Amino acid sequence: METTLYHGSRMCFAKFDEKFIGKTNSVSFGRGFYFTPNKEKALKYCRNDGYLYECVVDLKKPLSQKKITLSDTELYEIFFVFETRISITQEYIEKVKEYLETDIGIFSMLQEETGKIGKFYSKIGYNYSVVEDPNEVDASYIILNCEDIINRA
Repeated sequence: METTLYHGSRMCFAKFDEKFIGKTNSVSFGRGFYFTPNKEKALKYCRNDGYLYECVVDLKKPLSQKKITLSDTELYEIFFVFETRISITQEYIEKVKEYLETDIGIFSMLQEETGKIGKFYSKIGYNYSVVEDPNEVDASYIILNCEDIINRA
């Protein structure tokens, strides 16, 4: 589903790039690019001298912030590709699920280690996560793969 979302930043750039994740703001809800459907909310991140980016993102399936919704088959496929140092067994997957507890936790761990997992997740149909804040009207969207973001600037 193509959706218009906004990103506020103090940095000026033409294209979103994974090497800038976490450089200016926190990644406390997961590694990725933080967006909002609310233009005014995004402007707050620009501060007085920043830049507002209006982007189009084709939202696919979300990763959960609250639990693991990925199937064991999907987890096996993900770990088989990115955890080449170890043997991937059902026991290993169960331990990861017990330790990390959420889809976005697993993604963030692998993104931290490899830096390239957003593209792979997008290929298997997952390209964002939603952060609900009870103090905010609009949720924040964390886009996992920079190639899924079209900057209208």
